[in-house]
Amino acid sequence: MFIFNQKKFVKTKQEMTDETMGFYRKRKNGVLLMDLAKEPLAFIVNNQYRERFIVTACRFNKQIRFMFSTDEPTEKLLGINGVSLVEQSTLIEKSLAQV
Repeated sequence: MFIFNQKKFVKTKQEMTDETMGFYRKRKNGVLLMDLAKEPLAFIVNNQYRERFIVTACRFNKQIRFMFSTDEPTEKLLGINGVSLVEQSTLIEKSLAQV
């Protein structure tokens, strides 16, 4: 299970509970967060340059596309609207310790 800001994401359907918000997949440069239909929602970046931030993700022409930042619906969904970048970085660090 992957928990970001008290939002729970699971790797497989067998792990799902009533509190599950969606799925996650660890990738080379971070963690992809998906909804219950496995459609991309956001990507938590954790790259080789020690940059840690969140961007909105979506599917376009069967490929996953990433924005340069988060949009308002993504921020509301993850509970980070109005949260400073420093606070987001702390949330990301805590979450990444789980994977």
